[in-house]
Amino acid sequence: MTVGTAHFNATSVASFSRLDKEISALQQQVSSGKNDPTPSSDLMRASRLSALSEVESRLTRFDGNINQISDRLSIADTVLGEVTSVTTRLQELAIQAASDTTSSTGRQAIKSEAIQLRDSLLGLANAKDSIGHNLFGGFNVKDQAFVASEAGGIAYDGDRGVHVLRVSETVDLRTGIDGAAAFMQVRTDSDTQSLFGIVDRFVSSLEPKVAESARSFKSEGGATRLDIHATREPSVWAFELKGPTGSVDVSAELVDDVPGPLIDAINAHSATTGVIARLDADNRGVVLERADGLAIEFEGLTISGSNGLPADDGDHFFELSSPDTDTQPVRMLDFRQHSSTILGDLNDAVDHVIRQRADIGALAGAADMQKSQVENRQLNLEKAISGLEDADIAKSITLLQSLLVNRQAAQATFAKITQQSLFDYLR
Repeated sequence: MTVGTAHFNATSVASFSRLDKEISALQQQVSSGKNDPTPSSDLMRASRLSALSEVESRLTRFDGNINQISDRLSIADTVLGEVTSVTTRLQELAIQAASDTTSSTGRQAIKSEAIQLRDSLLGLANAKDSIGHNLFGGFNVKDQAFVASEAGGIAYDGDRGVHVLRVSETVDLRTGIDGAAAFMQVRTDSDTQSLFGIVDRFVSSLEPKVAESARSFKSEGGATRLDIHATREPSVWAFELKGPTGSVDVSAELVDDVPGPLIDAINAHSATTGVIARLDADNRGVVLERADGLAIEFEGLTISGSNGLPADDGDHFFELSSPDTDTQPVRMLDFRQHSSTILGDLNDAVDHVIRQRADIGALAGAADMQKSQVENRQLNLEKAISGLEDADIAKSITLLQSLLVNRQAAQATFAKITQQSLFDYLR
């Protein structure tokens, strides 16, 4: 079969071009150390690389989430450590305030420091993470999580939302704790209180009218007079009344200094206690009568406002006296305002913050464990990808040398043939 010169030239040029491309590709593999990434070079290898790349992207995202979690937890741990220090200092001040050797001037100095520490607690509770989001605001990440309420004290303006991030295909991890758990749910002997409420009661307890109050009262004989000191804001007064024949828990809602509801509440239990209450001649005080020679005792007074929180202003109290004796009247406030109670509550507050910090530490430990697992997976993945991407340099160089020799021989042959003419064949 006769091959035309034009066809021969075109075929030869195409072959040279293909050889040049193969040589160029091999030279690139040798210089980069990587195989040809195009699917056309190896469809199976390209498919496996695509799947591994998706896993690599997912692990990179998990690693970023873990770093974000660790960052927030580290800041939260630091903040709670400072909260522990502040609360411990308040505990020390409460011990000083409860001492009989502390003067009124000393108590005022303690009060000033306690107020400053309370402000420090508020600032710590509103701490932000590295991107400016609330650490303890739940899903409220921008606005202040803790604010001064209209009713007094500090209110939580966040929610119970807990941020979570995916750290593996099957595991989500919390990035911290919400503010209600951290600051508003301190379990004490009496009830669950906020850390700020405990501190506010401590500050209030340093006022002279509060410091001089008693936790309990026991009559010494004769009738007992009880005067109510309340405000126009309705409040629930509850206490244990011990009479000659028994004891009961008495509760009444009082407004201002009106004694009627309290008289009714005490007389409702007269059959049990042996104590009868009546209005005194001045129509203000309450007279309590019982069997001669037997005492009446009051204990555990609590005074709660309409919001259910303790009335901590010191303007709510009973004044108890024995008109038949020369003893001075006794002021009885909510027992939760007494120094010994507050000291116990501050002890519980310190324990509570330590538990919250331990929770943060447990989350940080889980994050570290997940990070170690992700790093191990990334290392194994890098090995697998490297096995598919990295070129066999020795094989590539051998093939490259072979192609160069072939191209040189083909070019020499082409040059020789194209030099021939009709006269060469006629000779």
